[in-house]
Amino acid sequence: MLNTDSKFLDGVAKAAGSAAGIANSLRQQIQDDLRGWLEERLKRMDLVRRDEFDRVEAMLVKARQEQDEMLKRIEALEKGKKVKK
Repeated sequence: MLNTDSKFLDGVAKAAGSAAGIANSLRQQIQDDLRGWLEERLKRMDLVRRDEFDRVEAMLVKARQEQDEMLKRIEALEKGKKVKK
């Protein structure tokens, strides 16, 4: 009887191992498909990369600072004061 139980348990272990392998393969395939689908959708959205966004933001901050400085100079000129350069 011990030999029969051992063969049965070996069969169950092999089946469980096969099922785990199939489940792992299926999980990997789903991840790959989802990643591909998501990448395709993101490409269609015409998004801006973070480094490009940061570069443009820095340019805008600098332009705003220069604009504020020019406005102060204009106000000073309108009031007839000397302007620092």
